[in-house]
Amino acid sequence: MAKFSITMPDDMKDYILRAMKVRQFENTSEYFRYLVRQDQERDLRMVIDKAQSNGTGDRSVKDVWQEAERRRI
Repeated sequence: MAKFSITMPDDMKDYILRAMKVRQFENTSEYFRYLVRQDQERDLRMVIDKAQSNGTGDRSVKDVWQEAERRRI
């Protein structure tokens, strides 16, 4: 498992601590994993939305989703 060390202003730290309390995260690692998962889901949704806006194709939503998962950062 990877470990990161980040630096941020005090007001951001205070926000994170409040958000963790409201959302009931036990530690900052849980909170940041939650944020990364949200970002991943947003990226996947954008790929699917783009594919759907391009019109009808011969691939299923499942195929598009699988491709999106392979491409994610």
